[in-house]
Amino acid sequence: MALLEAADQANAWIIEDDYDGELFYNKEPLPTLFSLSQQQRVIHVGTFSKTIFPALRLGYFVVPEHLVESVDKVINSFLPAVPLPVQAAVAEFIENGHFATHIRRSKNSMKNAITH
Repeated sequence: MALLEAADQANAWIIEDDYDGELFYNKEPLPTLFSLSQQQRVIHVGTFSKTIFPALRLGYFVVPEHLVESVDKVINSFLPAVPLPVQAAVAEFIENGHFATHIRRSKNSMKNAITH
């Protein structure tokens, strides 16, 4: 909370890299800084490399609404895009609930592997 307060006071941004949040299986994960930021000072970054397939090379940003257009322009001007069919397939995978099922099964598999 002190970090969020400092960012608010300094009019600064926090980049939150959620490299393993989906696969947190030991106990309940801590809330993200993004979800706690009252002043919307956090940009949340994630990837599907650890959850779906490393060679997919597909990540994501969760940004406050007022930054969506600016971040979109920056990302599209500097980074080569992942092919649209790949993005569409991952979006459909998520929308159809397959990603949530995959994460649940992965967590159970890891938990069982550690306890046995």
